[in-house]
Amino acid sequence: MSVVIAATVTPSGHAPGLNDGLTTTRVWAWSFPAPEALFSVNWQSMNLLLFAPLGVASGLFLRFRHIVGAASIAALLSLAVELVQYMVIPLGRAQFNSATVVIGWVGIVVGMLVGRLVASQIRKTKQKGDQGQLQS
Repeated sequence: MSVVIAATVTPSGHAPGLNDGLTTTRVWAWSFPAPEALFSVNWQSMNLLLFAPLGVASGLFLRFRHIVGAASIAALLSLAVELVQYMVIPLGRAQFNSATVVIGWVGIVVGMLVGRLVASQIRKTKQKGDQGQLQS
């Protein structure tokens, strides 16, 4: 979580200096991410990779019945990061982009799926080990 906050709620290279004042043009961009953009190195794929470890950790450590709640919280986290970037003018990120919210959520959900698969394999391996010890 700290990495996500440090990477997303810090001033960008376009942040206004102290002498520039705090006025800036604010933009709301409503779009969905371009699927092909997720397979090249750009801001969309980096956002996906930034949020994925949160999902992996959730998938590994949460019980299945809590996954839906965690996915909902993931959507709120992604939205909150984008709103903070938009509202805190000195960060120099005065554009709200719905594609970024969707990408963050997708990154967390994909991470959750990976985490669940890994947790399932760990349980299977542990069960096989326990059965082997019982037969000995």
